[in-house]
Amino acid sequence: MPHKDKSARAKKLREYYQRTKEDRRPLYRAWNRTYMRRKRAANPMLQRTFKLRAMGLTLQQFDALRIAQGNRCKICATPFGDTQYDRPHVDHDHACCPKNQACEKCIRGLLCRLCNLGLGYFKDSPVLLVRAVAYLEGETT
Repeated sequence: MPHKDKSARAKKLREYYQRTKEDRRPLYRAWNRTYMRRKRAANPMLQRTFKLRAMGLTLQQFDALRIAQGNRCKICATPFGDTQYDRPHVDHDHACCPKNQACEKCIRGLLCRLCNLGLGYFKDSPVLLVRAVAYLEGETT
């Protein structure tokens, strides 16, 4: 049996890997997405603790904040539940920390989904919220 040149074979494999890397990327993303969906479905606490960690909170701190607010939204006082639509969302000052990160200084409290979305749509701007109140009360500016 003839002896194969291993370095030439390794070089060809490296070149092949580099040529086909971009073609494999979507496949890996799809595989990872389905893998993580299955993992989260098997353990719902995984997703919850992951998001809390991004907000700079532990599960104990989150539960303490929830108890301190009486298990209700800080704005509309709607009781929190465990479904996707009525669970608490961590509200934080977006000007303090980047994107979906937060620190202890910028966490303002827990809100229901609708109040959290409302503040987000108003870009956390008190000026826009005052204008919205004036609009609802029938005043024109």
